[in-house]
Amino acid sequence: MNLPKRVLWSVVFLLAWVTAQADVTTTNQVAPDVHFIVERLIERLKTPENPHPTNHYRFKRLTSVQEFNRRGETNKNHVTQHRVVVLNGDESAVLELIDNRPPTKKELKADAEDNNPKTDKGHGKHEEEESDGITEEAARCFQYELVATEVIEGRTAYCLAFQPIKGKKVPKSQKFLANLIGKVWVDVSDYEPIRIEAHLREPIELLGGIIGAIKRLEFVIQRRRLSAELWDNNLVEGTFEIRKVFATSRGRFQVRQEDFEILPLESGTR
Repeated sequence: MNLPKRVLWSVVFLLAWVTAQADVTTTNQVAPDVHFIVERLIERLKTPENPHPTNHYRFKRLTSVQEFNRRGETNKNHVTQHRVVVLNGDESAVLELIDNRPPTKKELKADAEDNNPKTDKGHGKHEEEESDGITEEAARCFQYELVATEVIEGRTAYCLAFQPIKGKKVPKSQKFLANLIGKVWVDVSDYEPIRIEAHLREPIELLGGIIGAIKRLEFVIQRRRLSAELWDNNLVEGTFEIRKVFATSRGRFQVRQEDFEILPLESGTR
């Protein structure tokens, strides 16, 4: 059993937020109050992408999902490689390798349906789907505390601890994100998340626990500043424990994005 797509891409998109294994050094910079930092962060979430040359880029995405048996030994290891192109926020991913071999036509078709925008047959319109990303409404479901000002991989950042506000109503599409607790490091210049480390506060039941539950999920997300106006995720990794009906799956996942290349504004490269 692979990690559910909704869970993995919720984590990848959180993709507004991150953590990596890096040396952390405390600075003496005086930080603004936590409310100011959070409001600036939310403003960044609300800012639409503009047709700027740095909003056209491509990269390689390597995804690995390992499943462990009860003794903690690797039982399954699934690896894929995609070529990804982003034009003004519109992402297109093409599967290049699956478990170190070229994909079959059937695998290419199934992967394209999973990783690219779906449309209604005959209408060319996007289907309405529940949001996997962080919205302003979801961001305001957390309580934040300024922990420190630190240097993360050469960039100064505010470290904020966050947890869900008790009793706060959460949109149905955001319940997964609003069940997280952890820390987010916010860049002091751009007010972009540099990294996040988080875990589930409590298990999440699927259809009331009838079909299963996400019993445990811990992850880190690391982001990279590609240019003055562009940030993207370069690493997402974590561990999980999921029950599906009567079977329980435990494992580790990693999504690494590398070989970033900025494309010209007029580029139509796919």
